[in-house]
Amino acid sequence: MEILDTNFSEKLPEIVECIRKANFVALDQEFTGLFRDSTFGQPYASVQSHYSKMAKLFDGFIVIQLGISAFWVDPEDETKFQCRTFNIYLYPRGRRSTFRFEGSCIDFLVSNGFDFNKLFLNGVSYCSIQDAEKMKAQLQQRHSEMAEQMARNEADLTSHIPVPDGEKETIDKACEEIDKFLASDDEELILDSYNGFQRKLIYQAIEEKFFGKVTASPKEMEKNRKAMAITRKKSPEEEKKIFEEKCEQEMKNLDAQIGVTHIFNALAESKVLIICHNMFLDLMYFMRQFTGPLPDDLNEYKKLVHDHFPSILDTKYLCSGETLKPHVNSTVLPHLLETCRNEPFGMPKVECIGEEKYSVECEKEHEAGYDAFITGICFISLATFLKIPPKELNGNCKKLKSFKNKIFLMGLEDISCINLTGPDGKPSRQHVFHTTFPSTWKSGDIVRHFRNFGQIHIKWISEGSAFVALQQREYAASVMKKIGRTPGVTVMPYTEYEATQSPAVDAAKKRKASQEEAEKSSAKKARPLSKRFDESSDW
Repeated sequence: MEILDTNFSEKLPEIVECIRKANFVALDQEFTGLFRDSTFGQPYASVQSHYSKMAKLFDGFIVIQLGISAFWVDPEDETKFQCRTFNIYLYPRGRRSTFRFEGSCIDFLVSNGFDFNKLFLNGVSYCSIQDAEKMKAQLQQRHSEMAEQMARNEADLTSHIPVPDGEKETIDKACEEIDKFLASDDEELILDSYNGFQRKLIYQAIEEKFFGKVTASPKEMEKNRKAMAITRKKSPEEEKKIFEEKCEQEMKNLDAQIGVTHIFNALAESKVLIICHNMFLDLMYFMRQFTGPLPDDLNEYKKLVHDHFPSILDTKYLCSGETLKPHVNSTVLPHLLETCRNEPFGMPKVECIGEEKYSVECEKEHEAGYDAFITGICFISLATFLKIPPKELNGNCKKLKSFKNKIFLMGLEDISCINLTGPDGKPSRQHVFHTTFPSTWKSGDIVRHFRNFGQIHIKWISEGSAFVALQQREYAASVMKKIGRTPGVTVMPYTEYEATQSPAVDAAKKRKASQEEAEKSSAKKARPLSKRFDESSDW
């Protein structure tokens, strides 16, 4: 079902209820950018450096579509699942909201039917959970102060500011309009020709001159123009009712502003098993969008994720297991779906409920709701092959324990996953060497340079550098002794190369470059002026 700001408030309780009763929830997202070309530049990086690089590359990009597909066992048939799927457009409201677009990513989304008009016009708002808590606390504090003021029945002038000389005439004019309104039979006065600062001063003037006579409240006009509505003061009982209704409406408005963050909180509070396919980047985007800037330290990031979502499973990593891998030729999601539709797998029994249902035949690839639904379908099919009954398909499933909280990693040659609840793999790289060479070199030139050490595996970094891994690792100890020297070519063991990439070394390089630049600048300033310039210096 499609979720926009026009139906979000109505459907939010349904979404939360589906999450609450789910055995597992499958997620998928669409972003404003990915920078895919930069993903595979360091195939032998550490997990920490890979994480740090990815966090920097997608900084400024955001999630603009979130697919949520909740699956639970049919109460009347334990062999069947029921499913409800929601496709949510997300858009950051507010003047301070900024984000980046990657051109190729937008072209890709448009080619797959993404509706940007819906995004910009009716995308659902969101904020970080910290901002949500802060805004709610501020609103509750303001309501409390207003209630106390009503109980005292006296104006609070402590926070008033002086009226600037340039605004006195304007405020006097507004007060005259209010006097005329009180002398008339009109039920309401709209003040719509004043800016935000002037409206603040008018609120002050009302407290000072018209306290107990009129009530002022904000009003939104056409084309988002802001105004003030002035009405006569009612009886204490009526005023209290109006105040309570106002507080209720302001809380509803705040809930709408918090928007999709309510769903993030519902997922975190439920502790439900979260399923996603190839979710390394999805998870980073998801956490940053709703928890704020990501930690620099990988272990802190792992803790952040696990504290919110203690049960996570990546179906791409699940397919890498020794039981499934021989039967899965490609883990690209559409290919995996096709695999699951055939022997030795098969389509699970799933009943889709609610409006605007998805099915495996509708083929809406790269619509987040559809991809989340397909991820859930594939997960059930794979689990059935592993002989896991539907009622056990949840975060406590023992047969999935070795796959839980392990996220598939693309881009690293010899580390297959990031472990959210333990240390990551540190494979030996004694057989790996970093080499630089003329930019005219091809793969054949590198092979010839290492010809005395058996077959090699080349991973290009740039036109003039690459990693070389020996297939016969026993030759590794002799490489540096026998490789020989070639002008313009360097060879370095991976461990030495890794040491040159540490933050401390990077900082030292920057300091050295800065010092050299300063020395050049000093030398330039100290250079004697030419005779020609001296002769013309008295112009």
